Amino acid sequence: QLDAFPPFSTKDPIIDLAIRPYNRSTDSSPADSIHQLQYLDDGTFSQAVPTNAWYQNMLMAYGEPSAAHRAYTCPYIIDTVGQVPGLRVHNAYIDAFDSVIQASFNELHAVTLGAAHQEWDNDDPPSDMSHAYNVTHATDLGFSLEWKEYG
Repeated sequence: QLDAFPPFSTKDPIIDLAIRPYNRSTDSSPADSIHQLQYLDDGTFSQAVPTNAWYQNMLMAYGEPSAAHRAYTCPYIIDTVGQVPGLRVHNAYIDAFDSVIQASFNELHAVTLGAAHQEWDNDDPPSDMSHAYNVTHATDLGFSLEWKEYG
């Protein structure tokens, strides 16, 4: 087992170094659900926050998710905004060049793995059906979701 490395500094950047604080808007901050995973009872982090994980966009959802919260996993694109609450998977068409990978997809050709507790008469689900979710577990390789309305 390796010994813990001491921190580079124990100074507070705002108080001790007089660096101006930055107030981040909630739109660009990680959602509350990720903080539930990381904080211990004393307010310290239990592990590193997965800031470069493949699923990072999905951690940024406050309330109802949108298409901005997609995970680009190549060769698939994953989101949670299908017809019913659940994980929606798109088969992507990949165009790769020397320095760029472009993933495009057809929105209508996705598969949603999910469930709905409501029934509806026509092809359109009820507009009040919530897609909001909590992140219940996260590792370097993946994460677990729980839909708020069904959890």
